[in-house]
Amino acid sequence: MITPQESEEINQNIVNFREEIKDILSLVEEVIERTKNAQLQATLEEAKDYTTRVRDDIKDELNDLNNSFKSLNSTVEESLKDNIFDAAELEAIKTVVLVTKSEYQDITNRYSSMSVNTDLKSESKSDLTKAYKTLDTSFN
Repeated sequence: MITPQESEEINQNIVNFREEIKDILSLVEEVIERTKNAQLQATLEEAKDYTTRVRDDIKDELNDLNNSFKSLNSTVEESLKDNIFDAAELEAIKTVVLVTKSEYQDITNRYSSMSVNTDLKSESKSDLTKAYKTLDTSFN
């Protein structure tokens, strides 16, 4: 049989245990919150890194395309000086046109993959589509 004093001790131990559990739960919640914040921050940094890489890649592709147009223009102007296109000039023009088409295709491929990205905001997607359509219209 349990004496009244033992019963009181047991009750006091239960109360103390509950307080310790509350403290432990509070610490666990704090750790979970810090972990969640750290994961969110890491995800944001990854997203920033990704968007920076994509932006830089697109700038590079557009620069390549622009350089191809300049090269094509320069090659054609040089060929027009004597109003005669010899085989080497025609081959140079053909090569520059192929490079230009390849650069345009790189941009088209990038646009195609980005335009279906569900994480891209609708406003950004709209801006992307407008910019691509402008490029597409001027290219074709």
